[in-house]
Amino acid sequence: MKGYWAGCAALLCALLLAGCSAEKQPVTLEEMEEAAPASYVGTWQLDGQRTNESLTAYASLQEMFGTGLSTYGASMEINEDHSFSYYIGAGIGGEGQWELEENTLRALVTPYMEEGESQLLLTPATEEEETFLTMDFDGETLYWSCEK
Repeated sequence: MKGYWAGCAALLCALLLAGCSAEKQPVTLEEMEEAAPASYVGTWQLDGQRTNESLTAYASLQEMFGTGLSTYGASMEINEDHSFSYYIGAGIGGEGQWELEENTLRALVTPYMEEGESQLLLTPATEEEETFLTMDFDGETLYWSCEK
């Protein structure tokens, strides 16, 4: 019976590793541009540490977005069908459509809490061999990293 469970564990590990290494992900800005728009598709999370380090008008992300950020988090979905959604904490976010213009992803978003439509511009940036999407928000640069 021990051998059975050890075999199951080994098979599960092999399948997980095969899924992680199936496709090389872009790591440089040039590779991301070449692979666009596929390289933009996925779930992106706000990189709190990198964003906190870049803040100029706020002391922290919590000051910027309130306690809703620690409660609800921040996430962005960029889908192959060009649908787009994002949220930051409580009350900030929306849904819409995106398109690629040269090196910038432009999303037209209907906010969850406000009326009308807004535009978000997301630009790839590379720091320390890691690629992010950056978003200007209230005069600050937010860094998003992909969970692919």
